[in-house]
Amino acid sequence: MIPLRYFAREGLHIVASNRKISLLASAIIALSLFFMGFFFLITHNLRGAETAWRTQQKMVVFLTPSAAAAERTALEKSLAAAPFVKRWEFQSSEAALRKFKSDFPSLGDVLNEARDNPFAPSYELLLDPGHERQASDFRESLQKSAGVAEVQYDIQWLQTLNTFVYFLRWIGIALGLLLGGGAVLIVMNVVRIATLVHREEIDILWLVGAPPQYIRGPFLFQGLLLGLGGGLLSLLLLYGVYQALAFQIRGHFHILWNFMALSFLPASTLLILLGCGLLCGLAGSLLLKFGEGR
Repeated sequence: MIPLRYFAREGLHIVASNRKISLLASAIIALSLFFMGFFFLITHNLRGAETAWRTQQKMVVFLTPSAAAAERTALEKSLAAAPFVKRWEFQSSEAALRKFKSDFPSLGDVLNEARDNPFAPSYELLLDPGHERQASDFRESLQKSAGVAEVQYDIQWLQTLNTFVYFLRWIGIALGLLLGGGAVLIVMNVVRIATLVHREEIDILWLVGAPPQYIRGPFLFQGLLLGLGGGLLSLLLLYGVYQALAFQIRGHFHILWNFMALSFLPASTLLILLGCGLLCGLAGSLLLKFGEGR
């Protein structure tokens, strides 16, 4: 029977007796997991925003200042005939200006100095998701309509955002693996130092015929404890950074806060990060050739 309680007790004793270097090893693991988790945090929120926006796709049709009533009537008939347009709302230049001043009060004085209203009248369309191809074709036809200055469709920049999120996620994974490799080497050297410190005890166990796994067990638990400590520390750092960012955005960028609806990483991702920390610690212990401690 494997004496897990003995391994855990001795592993904890080894960590406690080498507190400074053990803290350094855990800090290196935490740093590697923090950078990986930080990229995951960014991509998680961008992905959530992209999903929310994709389910509420919008198209904005900006009119020319000289658009006639007949041109608006023809445009509204086209909107009514499109089956994927759930509803639309007309916004005059004056209403757009009032809305902008309400959303960005700090820029209101700048607009007050402007001689002309810079906002064009527009139609804001809410679309049913799942009709991206038809909506793109519809956008092209609207762009050619009389009285239309420009048509903006969310799906174009959502596709760009999706590519950006994918790119950021892989940057986080690559950076985490790179720093994680360094963390494994640090743990391996910490375990080596621990074997040298406890060399006499290890030699006695070898002489009395103790099995190798019995001798190695406490040092494997040492690596696991270092990895667990690094994983937990990285999660605390991530949560602290998330709270600080959320506080700043909520206090100074209220529009962005409502726009993004920030949230912390899901439990599954946190468990993955914690598991990566344990894996780093365990790998550092396993890679050490135990005969070097004799």
